[in-house]
Amino acid sequence: MSKDVDKSVVEDLFRRYGAQVEARCRRILGNPSDATDAAQEVFVRLLDRGDGFRGEAEWMTWLYRVATNICLNRLRSGARRSETWQAQARGDEETQSSTEEQTLLRKTLFKLLERFDEKTQAIAVHYFLDEMNQEEIGAVIGMSRVSVNKRLMKFREAARNELEEKAPS
Repeated sequence: MSKDVDKSVVEDLFRRYGAQVEARCRRILGNPSDATDAAQEVFVRLLDRGDGFRGEAEWMTWLYRVATNICLNRLRSGARRSETWQAQARGDEETQSSTEEQTLLRKTLFKLLERFDEKTQAIAVHYFLDEMNQEEIGAVIGMSRVSVNKRLMKFREAARNELEEKAPS
């Protein structure tokens, strides 16, 4: 596809897939406001530069991949607002504690994801956040179920090792 994407195509894709893209962003970022911003960025990026769509994948698959990358980049750069700060501002100690745990878990998960290639990152996000089975992931990513399973096993092993290292003695 050319670098320029017709505005009407982007509008149609937004109507058809916008809610699903935003839901995916919410699962990754954990914050509805940040998810809305990230989802909008997916479609703005598509409108501005076509963002690499070559017609080899279904639109939804491509949108999910771009959304995942945008969300992971936001987590990496710290661009998302801190849920902990928001909870502290409200003085909500229970929410603050829960949010701090979620934030720590997300940071640990992100550090772990950084160690893997883009396909393994996508597999982990599809499996753990989207709750897709290995067959579905294989169809979306273009890999066999066996290959998906192998990558998930490596990811789980790395996660187990990471959590054991962080566990208090």
